[in-house]
Amino acid sequence: MKKLIWLLLVLIFIGGIVLYAYAQSDYRAKRLTVSGRGAMIDGRGGLPLYWDGFIQGSYSGTAHDVIHYNYTGSGHNLIEMEVAGVDMFVVDATGQLTLGGLNWDSGNVIYVPLGADIQDYIDDATAGDTLVLASGVYTITTTLTVDKQLNIRGQGSSGFVTTPITPSHGTLITSTTAGMLAFTIANDNVRLANLSINLTGAGSTAISVSNNLEGICLKGMDVIVNAAGANQGFTIKGSDVVLRDLTFYITSTSSTASGVYFWNDSVTTRDAVVDAYNVTGTVGGASGYAYAFAVLNSNDANSLTLNLSATVARALPGTALDVAIASTSITTMNSIVNCYLTTLDGADYDAYQTGTNVLALGGSVIVNNKISGTITYRATMTSGKVTTPMLIISPTADQVIDNAADAILANASIVFLNPDGDYTLTSTPTIADGTKGQILHIMCNNNEANGVTVQDQGTLPLSNLQLGAAGRAISGKDVLSLIFDGTDWVEQSFANN
Repeated sequence: MKKLIWLLLVLIFIGGIVLYAYAQSDYRAKRLTVSGRGAMIDGRGGLPLYWDGFIQGSYSGTAHDVIHYNYTGSGHNLIEMEVAGVDMFVVDATGQLTLGGLNWDSGNVIYVPLGADIQDYIDDATAGDTLVLASGVYTITTTLTVDKQLNIRGQGSSGFVTTPITPSHGTLITSTTAGMLAFTIANDNVRLANLSINLTGAGSTAISVSNNLEGICLKGMDVIVNAAGANQGFTIKGSDVVLRDLTFYITSTSSTASGVYFWNDSVTTRDAVVDAYNVTGTVGGASGYAYAFAVLNSNDANSLTLNLSATVARALPGTALDVAIASTSITTMNSIVNCYLTTLDGADYDAYQTGTNVLALGGSVIVNNKISGTITYRATMTSGKVTTPMLIISPTADQVIDNAADAILANASIVFLNPDGDYTLTSTPTIADGTKGQILHIMCNNNEANGVTVQDQGTLPLSNLQLGAAGRAISGKDVLSLIFDGTDWVEQSFANN
């Protein structure tokens, strides 16, 4: 196929070359005659021609060849192209094409069929290649080691959010083997995308990223590890990694569980950054601890920075230390966690910070208001050369509603309403203006029997609410989530619990 492509390129190339024809002797062709359907060189016919320059032309007729050369002699090639003394390609008198000086060593797209050994394809691939996995199930019993620059992608993930589902489409990599590590990434510039991983063997880990790497991207993946033993989703050691559009659900029936474990040691030689965007992670352990996201720095010379944006971190009850997000260290205090528009929901701690390590929040929600250590609320968060504007806002606030004309304040991420009766608010605006990009969650206390109804601006003009219905009645465990677009509060979701 490659030879055919090059032959076509050769023909196109010939069609764009200007003809200065001269015989292979000490004088040029005498005459170029054009008549009727073609052209003829009169002079030393039968000898090779040497061309340079370019011409432009077009042919709109039918039944004729654009280029036609009838060679009946011997001892010469039909076509020969040479660059700096090296033959790039040669077509001899028999029509045989020989390629030289061409590099086909990388950039190939290779399809891996179901039932194939993925590791064999990784081993045979060249750095820069793309491996495309089929739609269906690949069962593995040993670790897949990616030790070269590769792009490995499937046909999509199963698509769960907070509760795992049985994959019915896309690419699934599964294993029941105890102690399984599904992927080890041991080279810079590796990309895994559009697949699901489901491990049920005790003490398993989905993906491990080796030390001191950069350019790692994990995108469009669902990861489930549900078994006995100490289980992990992603363990990242002192490397730069991008996590994007991921979900993970990591549980243990007998031990610890961790979702994203970002760490280093004395062998780490660089400051490392993990950027997570649109990641929803849930962990649940049975003993020891369960961390949805944890940073542990044990290197005095280098820092670890975890940036979370539009992310949800959940740690279910089950151990003595169920933590949504942790910023910790052993011998130094250079762990940094920045949360932007992130939800922290830990059964024991939403946020867990030690020493002088940084855990900073902006526009984020602390669901249970359970904090250990010192949390920083600040206007800007800086990582490397990037500065992201943040919102300064309190986690929660309570507000009494005792009149239909009351307006809801936007002075916290979560506003708990305490109505002394059932009210349909008629205030305009119904909610005080916020800061552009601010997210607001409105709810009542769990046992609240009374309700508060807010109205869409199509029902109540100037209410400054763009709802998914004419009105939303909030009581008990209901949650109305909105974002301020600079003019109105726009509904993001409504949970009628």
